[in-house]
Amino acid sequence: MRLAARIAVVLAGLAALAYAAPVAWLVVKQRDLVFRVSTLRTSPERAGFPRATETAVKTADGETLTGWFVPPSAGKPFLIYLHGNGGTLEKRTLRLQRMTDDGAGLLGIEWRGYGGSTGSPSQEGLLADTLAAYDYAIAAGATPGQIVVVGESLGTGPALWLAGERPVAGVVLDSPYSSIVDVAADLYWMFPVRLLSRDPFPAEEWARKVRAPVFAVAGLEDHTIPIRYARKLMAAISAPKTFIEIPGAGHVVLGLPDILPKANAWIAQVVK
Repeated sequence: MRLAARIAVVLAGLAALAYAAPVAWLVVKQRDLVFRVSTLRTSPERAGFPRATETAVKTADGETLTGWFVPPSAGKPFLIYLHGNGGTLEKRTLRLQRMTDDGAGLLGIEWRGYGGSTGSPSQEGLLADTLAAYDYAIAAGATPGQIVVVGESLGTGPALWLAGERPVAGVVLDSPYSSIVDVAADLYWMFPVRLLSRDPFPAEEWARKVRAPVFAVAGLEDHTIPIRYARKLMAAISAPKTFIEIPGAGHVVLGLPDILPKANAWIAQVVK
């Protein structure tokens, strides 16, 4: 019995070690999983977007963000574009062109740590970046009634947070989520992800404060942020909302040729 007990203790210890090792890895590496940082810095002109100019956006905590700025034509919307966790603004060039073809203004920012911006990304940091973008837009002459916040994937959470904290005309969401920790907890179901998460991005909670109208799109075949998370988020929004679920489409769908014109028309309608 004593030998059996010792063997049982050893096996239990080995099992605990085998479980603890990946948990420790998740603790250390979780931000690398959430933020797929690209430091590539490309000017809008070099990216093929000559109507935009590169600008510097200062945050309250001392970081300097790279931004792409397009001044709006008279009476046109002003878009604050918050991109996803992978790549930089250069990857969104065509979409940004098409969203500003009718005279809309734009400030697209590179998150801290991305594309020439200083600092390192975190939930707190991205919210500070989002607020800095709003303050820049106001300083540049945009009014709250002109501003539409456009969030893509990871950026949808901060977009909703901003709309709950500052007056805006509307919010556009591409492939949104209820929270990043919801997605991660299902993906890594065997680990206590909710206890370990440093950057939960509770978009569903932030959405409850939003009073501006919301336009959202999501692909039914999205395997990065499955549609159930977008549906959960949209159920929490009490503001006027439009939600388009796209059959056969995957992740990040706003730029689809039959979707972007609908988004642009919606933006024009809410900015009066």
